[in-house]
Amino acid sequence: MTGRRPSLVTGIEMIELLATHPDGRGVADLAAHMGIDTGQAHRILAALREAGWVYQQEGQGPYRLTGRLLHVAGQLLENVDLVRAARPLLIELAALTGYTVGLMELRGESLFLVAREHGHEAVQVVLRTGDPVPLNATAGGRAVLAALPPGVMLPGAGDVAADEDFQLRLKEVRRLGYSVDNEEFRSGVRTTAAAIIGHDQRPVGAIGIMAPSASVTRDALESLGPLVASSAAKISRFFGGLL
Repeated sequence: MTGRRPSLVTGIEMIELLATHPDGRGVADLAAHMGIDTGQAHRILAALREAGWVYQQEGQGPYRLTGRLLHVAGQLLENVDLVRAARPLLIELAALTGYTVGLMELRGESLFLVAREHGHEAVQVVLRTGDPVPLNATAGGRAVLAALPPGVMLPGAGDVAADEDFQLRLKEVRRLGYSVDNEEFRSGVRTTAAAIIGHDQRPVGAIGIMAPSASVTRDALESLGPLVASSAAKISRFFGGLL
């Protein structure tokens, strides 16, 4: 059954649909797919064409997207700052769990702590922004390595990257959606972290919860994994990394 919806929302949905069909789609086809009448589809396409978002070859045939979408997306990506985008989630996660939450950014082939928020628990893990984060020995590092495309490994992972047990561990991180560090990197500190994915489907960093081992058990740490994974997914969607 066809119907009417707000034109702005429908126009955005139409752009999204055309983005998945580089050969274009006709008015009737678009209307049927989106559940609107052909008259509304035609009016929205006419407005999009006038604004420079779509074109129709010689005034007939299927409608296609112009390069304006790429231009707008490029401007957005050039001005997206990971810390600014992630800060609300850092604050939210720290308030929810009570523990320290850290944000790590992948710069080149190295991972660095770029922001952190402390929770309300009396004892907190002290982190310094700017500190490097080892790829092979931390929850954040392993989360990033696990999110790389198949067969890709960063040099900073070291010789352990070729180790079969290490690869099995990365496989488990991919299955869970988060990584756990049970006092492996720092004695007395337990961490769980998840990768943040960029628009090119590659990791741009990670977000992690760091807690004193005296305050959180291994089982409790595991229960925090889905929370940090959910926060990472929200940041990733901001970057266009997850649909």
